[in-house]
Amino acid sequence: MRRVYYHSILAMVSLFFAVGQVQSQTKEATWLAIATEKSDYFLGEMVSLKFTLGNGSDSTLTIEPPSVERGSLRLYISEDGEKYREYIGPGWGLSEGRSKSQLELESGGQFETGGTMLFNYKAPTFHLTESYALEIRSERIDTDYALSRIGRYYLKAVLDSPHTKTRIESKPVELLVSEPVSEDALAWEILRSNPASAFFLHAGELPVEEESAKQLRADLASILERYPKCIYAERIKENLDRLSK
Repeated sequence: MRRVYYHSILAMVSLFFAVGQVQSQTKEATWLAIATEKSDYFLGEMVSLKFTLGNGSDSTLTIEPPSVERGSLRLYISEDGEKYREYIGPGWGLSEGRSKSQLELESGGQFETGGTMLFNYKAPTFHLTESYALEIRSERIDTDYALSRIGRYYLKAVLDSPHTKTRIESKPVELLVSEPVSEDALAWEILRSNPASAFFLHAGELPVEEESAKQLRADLASILERYPKCIYAERIKENLDRLSK
């Protein structure tokens, strides 16, 4: 059985979708856009993301390839469209050093990369003063599931390029998150009652602590037995199959 720590690196899946894509331009006509596979989700569903960098200038743009793994490409989430907090998923910002390759984007060219959003790394604040902890929570998503409540969310991407010393920000894209219904709702109740479920659904990995891993396996088995057609079942089965290999 394979058990790893939550901070294990997860290779990000690059998916390309066109729903809700919006772009923001700089003075140099370089723009960044973010898109999601769909605009409506249920709590606990994985969100697949596509990031697109475009060169609308008349000259070739030389830049380090945007990457969530290296941390140059960041994602921010808001519930009101005003106050944004940073999301950090498995593998995000964990690759060390700058890329050895440079991206040369010709005039009119585009570069696309992807990522997935579900589990969120919370910044530990137990050792901090309350005022400092509140400051951290105002800047970073502070729940295991990035989208932990029903309602409308706004996502925007930010690209910081150390090579060109530029910052490019996308326009926000909207998502609507709803409460699951019927057997999906019953399965979700089991998932959100277990703190380790978000990381498992996203990265397919069990907690290193034996009792936590045992409890999570029991919860997952219960879902598959009682609610085999729920929206989470396929993901659970795929991840359990990979663990058994």
